Amino acid sequence: MKVKFKYGIRTYSGTVDEMTYGNYKQGKVCISRKWVVPRLTENNSTMGAIAKNLSTLWQQADAGYKADFKTYAGRYGAQVSAPDKLPPTGYSLWVKAMYAWAKDEDPDLDLSSLTFEDVETLGSKVASVSACVNNNYLPNVNPVDDLDATI
Repeated sequence: MKVKFKYGIRTYSGTVDEMTYGNYKQGKVCISRKWVVPRLTENNSTMGAIAKNLSTLWQQADAGYKADFKTYAGRYGAQVSAPDKLPPTGYSLWVKAMYAWAKDEDPDLDLSSLTFEDVETLGSKVASVSACVNNNYLPNVNPVDDLDATI
């Protein structure tokens, strides 16, 4: 249903009480619908297991490795990201690199059961930010050769 708000509010996006609101046509139209509990699928469970495992791996990574990803994220935001969008974080770029690495391996790596020891022994392609860029898992930014701290 089309929604009209009081007090000069034109549109709203989000969920309040039992209704979900959507902002359309560059803020000129607001449409609402009843909020429905999403059903859990196998894909939700798989993505959740991968996210938990990658979070655990990230926590075990070296502080210098994380700092290099933070530095890369700043350069990525300045050189690659659209000016009207928020730049990604170092963690989100690392997750992107991990997915690209898993897809590149033959057979595909199972990110939900990958251990830190596996990454240390098999993960030379994601051992540093510069390795991720050189293997085309992340876009190139200048400079990148100084980001060589290992996991």
